[in-house]
Amino acid sequence: MKTNKKKILSIASMICAALILIGLLSFAGPCPVEEGMKPMKCTWTAEAIKGLAVVMLISGVGKLLFKKEDMIRGTAFADVLLTLYGLAVSTFLIGTCGHAEMICNVVMKPFILLTLGIYGVLGIINFMDKKKN
Repeated sequence: MKTNKKKILSIASMICAALILIGLLSFAGPCPVEEGMKPMKCTWTAEAIKGLAVVMLISGVGKLLFKKEDMIRGTAFADVLLTLYGLAVSTFLIGTCGHAEMICNVVMKPFILLTLGIYGVLGIINFMDKKKN
């Protein structure tokens, strides 16, 4: 039987993933694309992280539905890998604009790094928490 701690960690990770998605669609979005111009790097980073947030939400639902401890721990390990991928995308795989004062560097990137960091810590805690027999 799943412990309340596992449920709380799963729900917390889903909230974190939802925050990423909502944030990128509202206050922490990328630089606006000017008409007739090519989208900047931050636009593609935001799109990639939005897709990642959807996968993170699905992972949280899976952790709530799974009954076996090994399945939950495996999904939690995948959460850590998703975090590492998201951090890589937002920093060096795609990245953000070159100007330090742009909104993507002032708001979006710190928001992504913070929320992904929290999500990763939740994944590590969930993975390391073994059921005592």
